[in-house]
Amino acid sequence: MSDEKFLISTPLDDECDTVTYAQGKHKKYYDPDSKRYRIMDNKGYAKLWIANDLYEIAEGDNNIVAYITYLLSNMNYDSAITRYDKHLKARILIKNREELAEILHLNYSSGRTRGKIKKLIDMDIIFEAKVKINNYPVYYTYYLNPLIGMRNKGISLDCYMHFRHILINNLPKRAIKNLDKHVIEEYGKDAINILPSEDVPKMDKIE
Repeated sequence: MSDEKFLISTPLDDECDTVTYAQGKHKKYYDPDSKRYRIMDNKGYAKLWIANDLYEIAEGDNNIVAYITYLLSNMNYDSAITRYDKHLKARILIKNREELAEILHLNYSSGRTRGKIKKLIDMDIIFEAKVKINNYPVYYTYYLNPLIGMRNKGISLDCYMHFRHILINNLPKRAIKNLDKHVIEEYGKDAINILPSEDVPKMDKIE
């Protein structure tokens, strides 16, 4: 596999968001404008992590494998799940579990369907983020686990915060340290429960 598939090798120093390849080239891996941390250099529509077995992630449930496929085809560049609005003629974020069921081609009135959606959340395949803005009604945003697939080269800070408890076991120690730093800069020190750097699992690279 090419060294340029994943931007996770040796940083130049502890303060600089730069990675250096074996070929000696340097690249910035955090974009302050988009607020995304670059994980890969893929140019495809969706990048699947080849090290992950979807059947294993789904715990042997072929229905969940199918749901993951639906989610992959409906996520945006921040890994949030969207639906197509015929009136607006655009994709918009889904805002509740009923809309999520529609994406999965399920009938939300069924208790079995509601149980399946809860299972997807409990399994960390999707994250349900509660959103409350002033006096407006509460709604939700749903994110796909970025280790299953991504449409963008980088991960957004919001998506990282939602799946950090999983990513600390899959991304390099260096990446976690820098992502934590940017989350604090963007949202404040109370936005995330930062682990001491020595407690973050060490991982040299993503295979």
